[in-house]
Amino acid sequence: VYLSPLEKKEILYFVISILIFIYFVKSVILLSFSWTLISFSADLRKKVSNKLFNIYINKSYLFHTLKNSSRLFRNIAWSSNIASGASSFISFASDIIIFIFIITALFIFQPVITAFIFFLIILILFIYKLIFKNLLKLYGQKQMYHDGEKVKVVYESFGSIKELIIYKLKNKFLDIFDFHNSSAIQIDKRKSFLTGFPRIFL
Repeated sequence: VYLSPLEKKEILYFVISILIFIYFVKSVILLSFSWTLISFSADLRKKVSNKLFNIYINKSYLFHTLKNSSRLFRNIAWSSNIASGASSFISFASDIIIFIFIITALFIFQPVITAFIFFLIILILFIYKLIFKNLLKLYGQKQMYHDGEKVKVVYESFGSIKELIIYKLKNKFLDIFDFHNSSAIQIDKRKSFLTGFPRIFL
C-alpha cells in the first residue's frame, strides 16, 4: 500500500502520541506504586527496629552484662537497613528503553522537536532542583537529628539497664525511641519520594 510522505508522517505522529500517552499513564501508576512501596518499606523499618529495641530493653540485667551494647545497636540499625528500600531494575530498564525509543524516533524525523524536548527536560530538572533543594537539605538535617537522638536513647538505655529495671523506666525509653525512630523514618520517606520523583517521569 502506497503511503504519501504526509500520511507516513501522520502515522508516525500517531504512534509517538500513543507511546507518550502510555508512558505518561505508566509514570502516574509508577508514581503511585513508588509512594506505596516507600510507605510500606518505612512502616516495615519502623516496626522491625521498634520490635527489636523492645525485645532488647526487656531482656534481663544478666543478658545485658553478657552482651556488647554496640553489637545490640548494630543489630537494630542493620535490621532497619535491610528492611528499607527495594527498587525495581526491570521498571527502570523499561523507562530507559521507552524514553530512548521516543527520543530516537523524534530525532530522526523531527530534530528540532527533539532539541526542544531535551531543553525542556533540562529546564524542568533545573527548576525542580531549585524548588526542592532547600527542602531536601532541611529533611536531611532533621533526619540526622532524630537518628542521633535515636542512637543516644539506645546507648543510654543499654548503659543504664539496671536503673531502668529498678525504676521501671523501660516504657519511657521505648516511647522516646519510637518518637525519634518514627520521625526519622517519616522524614526519610518524604525525602526518598522527592529524590526519586524526577526519575519516574524520565
